[in-house]
Amino acid sequence: MAINDCGGPGIVLSSVAYAAGIINQEFFASLVMLALITSWIPGTWLRIVVKKKWRHMPGDENITPHPRDDGKIKSINRSI
Repeated sequence: MAINDCGGPGIVLSSVAYAAGIINQEFFASLVMLALITSWIPGTWLRIVVKKKWRHMPGDENITPHPRDDGKIKSINRSI
């Protein structure tokens, strides 16, 4: 997924532009909403991908996790 999840700078720049009168209230609201949504999407998407055990990147099918005795993942090594 190619998305920047840092909405803070977008909100700050939007606030500065709005305070300087460069953008109007409607555009300011749109920019803030866009910053909030793009900050929310990556975490949610990653949670879904991990839960469904989808591949993260091409080549992940060759990676096998090795569970520990307590059921947690100890390390990830490439299978030969």
